[in-house]
Amino acid sequence: MPTKYAEMSSNAVYEFLDARLPQKANVYEIGCGPKSGIALKDLIDAGRVDSYQGCDIDPEAVDATKKASGLEVEVVSANHDHIPGFKEVAKKGNGALVMIGLYEVAPDAAKQYAKQAEEAGLEVVSYPELG
Repeated sequence: MPTKYAEMSSNAVYEFLDARLPQKANVYEIGCGPKSGIALKDLIDAGRVDSYQGCDIDPEAVDATKKASGLEVEVVSANHDHIPGFKEVAKKGNGALVMIGLYEVAPDAAKQYAKQAEEAGLEVVSYPELG
Protein backbone atom coordinates (compact mmCIF):
# COMPACT_ATOMS: atom_id res chain seq x y z
CA MET A 1 0.00 0.00 0.00
CA PRO A 2 1.44 3.39 -0.93
CA THR A 3 1.96 6.04 1.70
CA LYS A 4 -1.20 8.03 2.39
CA TYR A 5 -1.12 11.59 1.14
CA ALA A 6 -1.49 12.89 4.71
CA GLU A 7 1.77 11.12 5.61
CA MET A 8 3.75 12.45 2.62
CA SER A 9 6.16 15.35 2.93
CA SER A 10 5.96 18.35 0.60
CA ASN A 11 9.25 17.19 -0.88
CA ALA A 12 7.78 13.74 -1.67
CA VAL A 13 4.79 15.40 -3.37
CA TYR A 14 7.20 17.58 -5.39
CA GLU A 15 9.21 14.55 -6.50
CA PHE A 16 6.05 12.63 -7.42
CA LEU A 17 4.74 15.51 -9.55
CA ASP A 18 8.11 16.38 -11.08
CA ALA A 19 8.52 12.80 -12.31
CA ARG A 20 5.04 12.64 -13.90
CA LEU A 21 4.04 16.06 -15.22
CA PRO A 22 4.77 16.92 -18.83
CA GLN A 23 7.41 19.60 -19.39
CA LYS A 24 5.96 23.12 -19.25
CA ALA A 25 2.71 21.64 -17.91
CA ASN A 26 -0.51 23.59 -17.70
CA VAL A 27 -2.11 22.23 -14.55
CA TYR A 28 -5.74 21.93 -13.44
CA GLU A 29 -5.83 20.65 -9.85
CA ILE A 30 -8.88 19.22 -8.13
CA GLY A 31 -8.59 18.73 -4.39
CA CYS A 32 -5.87 21.19 -3.48
CA GLY A 33 -3.89 21.20 -0.26
CA PRO A 34 -0.88 22.97 1.22
CA LYS A 35 1.62 20.24 0.26
CA SER A 36 0.54 20.01 -3.36
CA GLY A 37 0.26 23.80 -3.49
CA ILE A 38 3.82 24.27 -2.25
CA ALA A 39 5.09 21.59 -4.65
CA LEU A 40 3.28 23.10 -7.64
CA LYS A 41 4.43 26.63 -6.76
CA ASP A 42 8.02 25.33 -6.59
CA LEU A 43 7.52 23.64 -9.99
CA ILE A 44 6.22 26.93 -11.40
CA ASP A 45 9.25 28.74 -9.99
CA ALA A 46 11.54 26.09 -11.52
CA GLY A 47 9.93 26.58 -14.94
CA ARG A 48 8.39 23.08 -15.01
CA VAL A 49 4.78 24.30 -14.77
CA ASP A 50 3.55 27.15 -16.99
CA SER A 51 0.09 27.73 -15.55
CA TYR A 52 -2.04 26.61 -12.63
CA GLN A 53 -5.75 26.52 -11.92
CA GLY A 54 -6.86 24.87 -8.67
CA CYS A 55 -10.11 24.20 -6.86
CA ASP A 56 -11.57 22.36 -3.89
CA ILE A 57 -14.96 22.01 -2.24
CA ASP A 58 -13.42 22.67 1.19
CA PRO A 59 -12.91 26.38 1.99
CA GLU A 60 -10.34 25.49 4.67
CA ALA A 61 -8.24 23.54 2.14
CA VAL A 62 -8.42 26.48 -0.26
CA ASP A 63 -7.34 28.94 2.45
CA ALA A 64 -4.51 26.67 3.60
CA THR A 65 -3.28 26.26 0.01
CA LYS A 66 -3.37 30.00 -0.64
CA LYS A 67 -1.54 30.71 2.61
CA ALA A 68 1.12 28.04 2.04
CA SER A 69 1.78 28.67 -1.66
CA GLY A 70 0.27 31.97 -2.73
CA LEU A 71 -1.45 30.19 -5.63
CA GLU A 72 -4.90 31.25 -6.79
CA VAL A 73 -7.36 28.55 -5.79
CA GLU A 74 -11.14 28.72 -5.77
CA VAL A 75 -13.89 27.09 -3.74
CA VAL A 76 -16.33 25.16 -5.91
CA SER A 77 -19.51 23.23 -5.19
CA ALA A 78 -19.48 19.44 -5.03
CA ASN A 79 -21.40 19.28 -8.33
CA HIS A 80 -19.12 21.78 -10.13
CA ASP A 81 -18.68 21.10 -13.85
CA HIS A 82 -14.92 20.82 -14.45
CA ILE A 83 -15.18 20.06 -18.17
CA PRO A 84 -14.95 23.73 -19.33
CA GLY A 85 -11.80 24.15 -17.20
CA PHE A 86 -10.34 20.92 -18.60
CA LYS A 87 -10.94 22.15 -22.16
CA GLU A 88 -9.42 25.56 -21.40
CA VAL A 89 -6.25 23.95 -20.02
CA ALA A 90 -6.10 21.46 -22.91
CA LYS A 91 -6.10 24.33 -25.45
CA LYS A 92 -2.83 25.60 -23.94
CA GLY A 93 -1.09 22.28 -24.64
CA ASN A 94 0.80 20.04 -22.19
CA GLY A 95 -2.30 19.93 -20.01
CA ALA A 96 -2.53 17.84 -16.88
CA LEU A 97 -5.18 17.13 -14.30
CA VAL A 98 -3.56 16.81 -10.87
CA MET A 99 -5.38 15.03 -8.05
CA ILE A 100 -3.21 14.47 -4.99
CA GLY A 101 -5.04 12.55 -2.27
CA LEU A 102 -8.49 12.79 -3.91
CA TYR A 103 -8.54 9.12 -4.90
CA GLU A 104 -8.09 8.18 -1.22
CA VAL A 105 -11.21 10.07 -0.08
CA ALA A 106 -13.44 10.08 -3.16
CA PRO A 107 -12.40 7.28 -5.54
CA ASP A 108 -15.55 7.37 -7.69
CA ALA A 109 -15.31 11.13 -8.20
CA ALA A 110 -11.58 10.87 -8.96
CA LYS A 111 -12.22 8.21 -11.60
CA GLN A 112 -15.01 10.30 -13.16
CA TYR A 113 -12.81 13.43 -13.28
CA ALA A 114 -9.95 11.41 -14.78
CA LYS A 115 -12.20 10.07 -17.54
CA GLN A 116 -13.51 13.56 -18.33
CA ALA A 117 -10.01 15.04 -18.31
CA GLU A 118 -8.65 12.35 -20.63
CA GLU A 119 -11.57 12.93 -23.01
CA ALA A 120 -10.66 16.65 -23.01
CA GLY A 121 -7.05 15.78 -23.86
CA LEU A 122 -5.38 16.13 -20.47
CA GLU A 123 -2.84 13.81 -18.92
CA VAL A 124 -3.95 12.58 -15.49
CA VAL A 125 -1.52 12.69 -12.57
CA SER A 126 -3.07 11.19 -9.44
CA TYR A 127 -1.70 10.09 -6.09
CA PRO A 128 -2.40 7.42 -5.31
CA GLU A 129 -2.46 6.36 -8.92
CA LEU A 130 -5.91 5.37 -10.16
CA GLY A 131 -6.63 1.67 -10.03
